[in-house]
Formats: sequence, structure tokens, C-alpha cells
Amino acid sequence: MLELRHFRYFIAVAEERHFGRAAARLFMTQPPLSMQIRQLEEVVGVPLILRDSRPITLTAAGEAFLLQAREVIRQADSAVQRAQLTARGEAGHLTIAVTSASVLSLLPRLIATFKQRYPAVQVDVRELVSREQIDALVQSDINLGLVRPPIDLTILDMMPIQAEPIVVAIPRRHPLADFARIPVEELHRTAFIRFDPISAAYFYRLAESLFHSHNIQPLTVQTATQLHTVMALVSSGLGLALVPEAAARIQLEDVVLRPLALDPPPMAELCLAWSRNDNNPAIVSFLELLREEWAITSNP
Repeated sequence: MLELRHFRYFIAVAEERHFGRAAARLFMTQPPLSMQIRQLEEVVGVPLILRDSRPITLTAAGEAFLLQAREVIRQADSAVQRAQLTARGEAGHLTIAVTSASVLSLLPRLIATFKQRYPAVQVDVRELVSREQIDALVQSDINLGLVRPPIDLTILDMMPIQAEPIVVAIPRRHPLADFARIPVEELHRTAFIRFDPISAAYFYRLAESLFHSHNIQPLTVQTATQLHTVMALVSSGLGLALVPEAAARIQLEDVVLRPLALDPPPMAELCLAWSRNDNNPAIVSFLELLREEWAITSNP
């Protein structure tokens, strides 16, 4: 039966072309090494070394075996290294789900910094709304989620990682586009693109809370789930929208963003969530990166 040690012994002999030097390289004596090479040849069934020559030479079969032996050792060493890196969270696979807004703001910096530090970890990104992310975390379909609060499941851990102001997206030809800051009362009876109350419940509730607290009655003309779609509808002139500040990265010529004349403005929170049952070591590496690079604290 072939074992890894047989491959290592043969490579040493083949490279040193001398049993004595090969034995010294392997920190063993020559007789056991010679016996191991003979056992190897018996298993293979053909001679691999011409012992009568000085220095010793390989047979044609030995030359072919040497190439494969080096590949076997390379793969074995690689497997060991990969296992060690994975156990430390420095290799492996990490699936992160994101919302459309987090793709525009925090995610590019997170992924770039993580890949720079842990290049051996393969990162896959999936775009899911927060409700879908929570289901995927519970079912272990993803490892991490950039979600909107709240999360009420005890199986999931969460930490806030970003808060950004809510601003008003306005068609460029709309009269409010000339304002530097938008008074809340100007939103009354104004056509609005609203986020869907089911699929984009977080932003829908933020807007609803703002409208309710200031007795604003918007005229909802269209609903949408994704931020890109909301911004495109604003660009078409259908109405205004309350969006996170990250929407500024969606460059549409016919849309301007203006802050609300509120101090403090309403804020959109973004949280990182993961399952307590997920033992992927790369999760710990990701959390450590957040603590070190962004000074974010958590209790994983």
C-alpha cells in the first residue's frame, strides 16, 4: 500500500541521486531508506531506480513516477495548508447577502478590505431583501446578511454597522429641486414613489413614521421594492421618494437628492446578522475585520 512517506522518500532519492545524501536529508539512516524504496518498487511492480550507476539514475518508469509523486505531495501539502487556513477563518467560503442600498454604500469597502486580508476566502454575494435574508440565515443558505432591523429571532446575532440619513429624491424639473433643504410640510399632498410595504418594509415604515409624525399625507403613485427601481421612477418624473443617502451613488441626470430640513434627520440603520448555529470560521474573521477597521463592537 502506497503512503505519502513513500513518495517523499522517492523524491529525495531521485533529487539527491544518492541514498546516503537522501537519508541525511530525511533525517534517517540509509538501510531503512533503501528498504522503503524497494517496498515502493514492489507495490508499483516495476524498477524505478538503477542502483548500479554512480550517481544513481532513474528508469523511464522512475522519471514518470517522479513527476506524479511531486504532484501528489504538492496536493497533500496544499490540502493540509487549506485545512489549517480554513480552521483559522483565513480560507474557505463565505456567502454574504446584501440589500440594494448596502451594495451602494458599505459593501464595496467591506469586501475589498476583507479580500485584501483574506485572499484565500472565496466570497459570494447575493442580493436579497431583509426578510429573505433572515429566512436564508435561519436555513443556513447564507453565512452573513447586511439587513435592516429589527431582528427578533434568538437564533440570530446582530450588530449595527452603519447609519445614514434619509434624503428626498426629486425629479430635476420639480419645483422642490431648487431647495437646498426640504421642509417637511412641502411633502404634503405631493406625488410619491413609495417602497413596497411587504418586500421593502423597513424603508416603508421609516417614511410612514415621518409622514405620521408631521401629519403629512403623500399621494402614492407607485410602489417598488429595489432602490434602483425607485430612483428610476423618480427620474421619469412620476414623483418624489424618501431614500437612503447612498442613493447618491446611482447617478441619474434627472434626479437630485436633497436633505430634509430636520435636525436630526431620520436615519436608516444597517446591521450585520449571522446565525449562532453557523460554525464557519470565516464569520469570526469578518467580525474581527469590522472591529479593527471600522471600530465596531459586537458580542459574537
